[in-house]
Amino acid sequence: MSWRFHRLLPGIAAAFFLLPLFPLFNDTARAVPQFDARFGATVMPGHETHMQPSYGMACGDCHINPTGGGLRTQHGREVMLDFLPMVKKDHAEFEEMISWSRNVAIGGDFRFMYLHSQPESTASLQNAFFPMQSDLYIAVSPTDQLTLYLQDGRGGPREYFGLFQKLPYNAYFKFGRFIPPYGLRLDDHTSFIREKLQLGALDQDAGVEAGFVNGYFFGHGAAINGNPGSETDDNDKKGFSGTAGFRSPYLTMGGSYYVNHGLDDERTYAGGYAMAHLGPISWLGEWDLVRVSDLNLDTKATGGALYQEINFAPLDGIVLQLKYDRYDPDDTVSDNELQRVTAGLDLYPVPYTEVLVQYRKNLEDPEIRNDQWLVMMHLFF
Repeated sequence: MSWRFHRLLPGIAAAFFLLPLFPLFNDTARAVPQFDARFGATVMPGHETHMQPSYGMACGDCHINPTGGGLRTQHGREVMLDFLPMVKKDHAEFEEMISWSRNVAIGGDFRFMYLHSQPESTASLQNAFFPMQSDLYIAVSPTDQLTLYLQDGRGGPREYFGLFQKLPYNAYFKFGRFIPPYGLRLDDHTSFIREKLQLGALDQDAGVEAGFVNGYFFGHGAAINGNPGSETDDNDKKGFSGTAGFRSPYLTMGGSYYVNHGLDDERTYAGGYAMAHLGPISWLGEWDLVRVSDLNLDTKATGGALYQEINFAPLDGIVLQLKYDRYDPDDTVSDNELQRVTAGLDLYPVPYTEVLVQYRKNLEDPEIRNDQWLVMMHLFF
């Protein structure tokens, strides 16, 4: 199936025609990595000056890392207490537990999963319990504008960087090892827009990053080694990754670009993404054009990745999910695309606790019995 732009025009036109209507509905919705889509429309008591309702929330409001993920800020922890769980708890109970020092912050993520795969699946885990993530975060801030950050856990250090923040225009500068800024930073690293594009949980790269989140607009750009997953560089060429766009309490739209010239291949990605909500329903999607040149075989391939997610949150702490993943490495080759539909139930029973149940239906060949279902427990603070 071709990934040429004209094939997508009808769907893109319909989506962008409907998106401006979403602000007419003033209820909140939910999207896992983009909590600004849900909570950006709500000003929390005592945070009127910190989170302006006309702009919505940014990743850096809830995370130390300006592009999201990892250690949560004080504000992020309060969001988790006030809006996520079924059972609400007093802030004071948790403040006593997690308040270490004004200059030192500690947090963590622990995900434990049971995965069952049907007999014809090629997954390395067929029927197993395993710890998917066990990370500890620490951030030391000797001043309000300087932070030293470390994420360490199962499989070795993941991210570590120095961060200069609160610069003019709410800009920042970061240097170290991190996941390059690109597209939707989903917490599910197995999604094709992360795994197939080498932007997954273990694909950190070393480099420098700068960006800003000011008013309705944001932008992030990084110069990187272009050797994802490694702490060293095997050539003198460098890569670039960036994303920029518009945000509001009800709608976020952005575009991304990635280019990397390595020893074995040359990769270029270009894509767009958006997220919005309509009452208790939230939607987010991303489309990426992917071009890869194999320098050893002297071949070129143009394909693409597509992600769509719809969530329905009827009550606090209860979310129904429906996801669609598609990846085609080469649109000149027939029957080589991967497609997957995922249906799930996401529960937040008490603060800092998530229980996820999902069923994954692989569609590339319906006759192959390779579907999966999983149950995951996630503890975080």
